Order: sequence, then structure tokens, then C-alpha cells
Amino acid sequence: MTGLIRRTLCNSRSGLVARRVKRGEGNSLVDSEHRPRLLVACCSEHRSEWYRLTLTSFGFDVSVAAGGLDCVALLRRLPQLLLLEAELAWGGADGVLAIRQEEAALRDIPVVLAAIDGVSASVYQLARYSIQGYFSRIPAAKDLAGYLHHALRNSQSPDHVASV
Repeated sequence: MTGLIRRTLCNSRSGLVARRVKRGEGNSLVDSEHRPRLLVACCSEHRSEWYRLTLTSFGFDVSVAAGGLDCVALLRRLPQLLLLEAELAWGGADGVLAIRQEEAALRDIPVVLAAIDGVSASVYQLARYSIQGYFSRIPAAKDLAGYLHHALRNSQSPDHVASV
């Protein structure tokens, strides 16, 4: 079993599951100085933990906000990317995006919108704000990590909006 470590991941459908992974598997950026700083704003405790564990294993430095007010406070620490769920409590995604739009220091932070839980109509309501991309279901872990890395690389192009 040398070279293997055990990680516990939260699966939103079946609760906690354990899997064995090789050291460094999924870690595209191991050096902590070069890990992209990602802020995840999600009101579901299970999804938040899944995002945190999964995206950390794929090379992100992840902070989690449980509501809009927490998200704005953490957004002011200037993460490199924001993964924002559309149905966010305490201020909502629209409130977070409005503050991001008003504050010059926050405008350039790329946003990927997660419109899950049957709220894809929120994407249209939030379209007036500049977002880097969106998805309407949680993709597989590797796909999500690749998508977020791609969104981060393409954040220089304000007209680029992608979906999964």
C-alpha cells in the first residue's frame, strides 16, 4: 500500500464515501504558492464539503462561503475565481454579483455560476452580470476541475461564456 493515501469525499447523493488515490493524483498544481485561489459560495453543507475536498485535490486553494454575506467578505480577499451557486442564502447570488459589479477591485474576478437544483432560469436573471461560465448540474470531479482551470485561463476575455 505504499504510495496510497485514503481520502474521504462527500458524494451529494450517497453521503460520505471513501476512496483510495495515489499520492499526487489529481493534483495538477502541488506548490501551494501556485494553487489558484478559489472561492466557493454554496448553501448546501454537503456540496460545499464535496467542492472543497474535490477541488483541493485538483490543485485549488479553496475557501467556502455559506451565504451571500460571507461570500462578499471573502470576495474582498480577492480570490482568483468565484464558483457561485445561484440559490445562495443571505444576500443571494444577485446581491454578490451586484456588489462585485459596483466595487472596482472585485470586477475582474471571474465567476462561474452553478445553477443546480432546478434553477437554470436564474442564469437568465443573472446574465446582466459578467460571468465566465455556468453549469446546470454538478459535473464529474475531473471535469469540474478542468472546467474551472479553463475558466480561469480564459478570464481575460470578458465576452467568453461557457457552459457544461
